[in-house]
Amino acid sequence: MAEDMVLPVLALNWPGQGGTIWSTEVFATNPGPLPVVLEVGPFLPGEIKTSTPPCLPPIPFRHQLPPYSTQLLTSAELSLAMGCPNSAIGGLIFSANAEVSLVARVANVAGLSTGSTLGASISNLGPSTSATGLRPRVHLAATSRSAAVSGVGQQVPATPSSQLVGPGTVYQVPGLIMDPNPCGAPRFENYLYVANPGPEKVEVTLQQTQNGESSGSLLLSGRPVITPYTFTVPASGWQQVLVQMGGNGTGACVAPQVVDLFFTTTGNLAVVGTVVDLASHDPRTVLPLATIQ
Repeated sequence: MAEDMVLPVLALNWPGQGGTIWSTEVFATNPGPLPVVLEVGPFLPGEIKTSTPPCLPPIPFRHQLPPYSTQLLTSAELSLAMGCPNSAIGGLIFSANAEVSLVARVANVAGLSTGSTLGASISNLGPSTSATGLRPRVHLAATSRSAAVSGVGQQVPATPSSQLVGPGTVYQVPGLIMDPNPCGAPRFENYLYVANPGPEKVEVTLQQTQNGESSGSLLLSGRPVITPYTFTVPASGWQQVLVQMGGNGTGACVAPQVVDLFFTTTGNLAVVGTVVDLASHDPRTVLPLATIQ
């Protein structure tokens, strides 16, 4: 069955630390016997930067997928849906007239330094004290129709609209790794990327237990909060959240801990998490699960 799909994080020529540049490519697969028309856009902006006149109005564009085939949509092609901005970060909506599979890779295409990072601040949570994000070390082949991504990268699936997280369910983000009181520099970072494809704002409540009855403390993009904690994702908008545990209060350093995070929403969202190993700069994709009552 054909339905819209939402990519929860996309970077196009987005500047990171250390002179890095981040971009996204999407592998689009048609598993059926007939051609499929894939429409790319609209963009769900986190932030967009344009210093030159746009090449086109920022409207969705169409791409045809032959039967039983996979094609690579390059970052240059994806940017057409946004009017060819200089750089952008956010989410992206796709639609098709039949079933398709869409898997994105977010890649560091320049400046492969040890401190390579991707990041964006979240206005309603306050500025991030650690404006970092996905940290893969990758090399891209030439951006032609047949180009393939090589090396380590962040792989993110697009979410069908019927599988978006939504009201009435408690969701679990499993297997985050946090350093509440690190012995030296932190060894892991955790991010949530949240895309709202709908026409109304959506509230997200983060909690540290399934029932939300126990309070706790987190650092969200460098800001201390008490959980359960609610933030807002604007209509047709996007948020990035750096999630850290509050210190244990003893002053003693402890080893990294495996932690699950829980959340509820007031509307439909595409959500993906990332755990970044700061030693190897290798990101791990974490998909939320619906908990069982």
